[in-house]
This record gives sequence, structure tokens and C-alpha cells, in this order.
Amino acid sequence: MEWGDREPARRHGAAESGLPGAPIRRPRFAAGTAGRPVSVGTAAGAGTTEIVTSFDGLESSWWTLAQAAGQPFASLEFAALWWEHFGRGRLTIGVCRRPDGEIFALLPLYRDRRGSLRVLRFLGHGVSDITAPVCAPADSQDAWVAARQLLTGHPGPRADLLVADHAPSGPPAALPGTRSSGGGGQQSFANTAVKGLGLAGPLPGATVLRREAAPVLRTGGRSWAQLLTGFSRNLRQQVGRRQRALARAGELRVRLTTDADRLPGDLDLLFTLHARRWGTAGAFVGTANAFHRDFARVALARGWLRLWVLELDSVPLAAWYGFRFADREWFYQAGREPAAEEHRVGFVLLTHTIAAAVDDGVTEYHFLRGSEPYKYRFADATMELLSLVWPHDLRGRLAVAAARGVLRGPASWRARIARAIGR
Repeated sequence: MEWGDREPARRHGAAESGLPGAPIRRPRFAAGTAGRPVSVGTAAGAGTTEIVTSFDGLESSWWTLAQAAGQPFASLEFAALWWEHFGRGRLTIGVCRRPDGEIFALLPLYRDRRGSLRVLRFLGHGVSDITAPVCAPADSQDAWVAARQLLTGHPGPRADLLVADHAPSGPPAALPGTRSSGGGGQQSFANTAVKGLGLAGPLPGATVLRREAAPVLRTGGRSWAQLLTGFSRNLRQQVGRRQRALARAGELRVRLTTDADRLPGDLDLLFTLHARRWGTAGAFVGTANAFHRDFARVALARGWLRLWVLELDSVPLAAWYGFRFADREWFYQAGREPAAEEHRVGFVLLTHTIAAAVDDGVTEYHFLRGSEPYKYRFADATMELLSLVWPHDLRGRLAVAAARGVLRGPASWRARIARAIGR
């Protein structure tokens, strides 16, 4: 795999005064209603969770909690635009409060019927690399307890299954050995007990359908030059040699998209270069294309967008798409011209984005889902992402068993069950 490639995953509001950037288009959803609050036991004592069916009135709390969560997929902008483009069923947002009334977590969920199954699922699946409660890491355990309780129908209608795609099991953990030691990756598990999800303590009844690695480079306050000294000699030589070779081949330019008028054209370049690498299996096909155009526009206005284009003699050869959020860099996707593979344009652009992020003072550079070997030459930690289901009743347990292949039945029936829970 070419350096800088990221294999595509199988991807299926109003402005508020005081928030940075320009307003976003208000998504289409029903007027907000609130359900009856229900008591929930938390580590800090009894709290309450209520259900609302609109994003209205949550802007300030959502902004604060998304910053505490530290990742762009937790933002209201991402959730609201996802709901506009992909939403179906009924928006079901859990608002979790401490006994003193403070909102400590938001549960961005929706309820939908998939055949006879009633599914409660986090917003964002299909295009988000992380779906989880919107809260500070220290409040993660309490938020998961509240999410699981919503299955019982207190408050709101009962569901057969709660589905969470790519939920972090905890903060990034240091990799054993050197940066080039590798490891991680996607694995399948028949039935694994979940311990923690952010804090110590069990979440009974959950089934892990999939584990994935998300490599991370932690900067530790060091400059790019300082970080380079910790990489292998071979990698250090490649960083310098490949950039110099490309510069000798023509006039090399790497530019960052900062102009809203230029954004549509640069997105066209990204999508085209990505499609040349991945074809119809790419991450920007169908509805996802329109979603990313809208979110990139909002992210640019907010100051989150990082869209880099590498040109040689004014010809675009590679593009890198990601976000800077909460002092962290997030590498989402990239594209390159296959005909320029000999110049290692993907690798040159990738190292440029890392160097720029590190020297700008980010605390972490996230490569996100995927265990491609090149990531582990840079990363010194990895974050484990779990795809989880919680069955509530017999129907839910049968669905999980069918998806795991444990329960026999017609292939078409088992396939429908698997699709319902995102397998």
C-alpha cells in the first residue's frame, strides 16, 4: 500500500451567539419535545436522563462537551448534518444531568425499525470513525450506563438493540517496543465481555462484534525536528530523500485550503484523486459526497478543516483531508494520482501534514481507523475502537446470535439481521 493511503472504511443547525465561525444550515427535523426524566445511577450519585427529539437549545452544552470529548465527530455540526443527510426513524437525544442539574453528557441517538427489530443507534455511523456519548472521558462510564438504560424504554419507547459503532475503549495506549513494531488491526470476536469503555467497571450484556485499531502519534510538546530523531534511521532518510527527489522533478507546492470560494474545487480534486485510487469503493460516493461537501464548508468556517493539496508543476497529484479539533489533528481520508506513484506523492504529503501539525503545537495526530503498516512507523500509541451491541430482550439476543453466525436460519434472514446492526 502506498504511503499516505488510507483504505476507505465500508461507509454506508442554527448558529448560536458565542460559538466560533459561521452559521450552519438548519437541518430538517421535527420541533423538539422532551420526555419524562428518569433516574440513572452514576459514579457521582443518582442523576437523570431525559429524551429530546431536536437539537434545539443544546448548542452551548454540546459545544462545551464536544470540546471535552476532544474529537470532531462529537460536534453538533457533524451530528446535525449527518441527521440531515442520512437520518431515518426518530431522533432520540439523551440529555444526562447530575443531581445539581448540570449536563454532563449527551447521547446522540436515533430509533429506527429494521424489519421487526427496534434499533437504538448512535448518529454518525457510516461516515464517522468514532460514535460515542458526547462527554469528557472521565464521564464516559456514567454516560454509557445511561445509554444502556434507554434500551428499557425509560424514558422513551423500548428498543431491542443498542448499537454503538467504533466506540473508544479508553484513551490512546502506548505501543510496545519501537514505533515500527506494528500491531493492532481489525479482529472479529464471537462474544467478549466489555470492561470499562473509558473507566473501570463492567457494562453487562454487551457483545463486541469487532475491534479496530486507530494509531496515534503523541507529540509530547516536541517539535517535528525533535520527533524525527526518535524515528528509525530508515524512516528519517525516507522523509528527507523523497521530498528532495520530488522537488527535483518539478516545481513542488503544498497548499492548504483557506478560501471558501476555492473549497468546492479543492473538494473536487480530493474526490477525483480518491476515486482514482479506490474507484467505486471510495469513501465519497453517493450521499457521503454531499455530506462531506456540507461538513467541509462548516468545518472551514469553524477553523477545523485541514485540506491539503500537493501540486507538481501546478498539476494536483495528491490531496489530504482531515480536521484540527481540540488541539488534535485527525487524518480522515486522502487521494493520489496513481500515475505519480514513483514519486511517492502520498508519503510526501502525509509527512508534510504531520510536520505542520506538530510544529503548530497539536498534542496528538490521529490516523484513525485502520492498521496499515505505514501508520505504525509514525505512531507511538493506539486507540482501540469497539463495535458493540446490547440486546435488551429475546428478539435482540436472537438478532445478535444470527449476526454472529451462531443461530441457524435462512441466509437472507441472517443478512437482514446483520445489516440492521451494521455488520
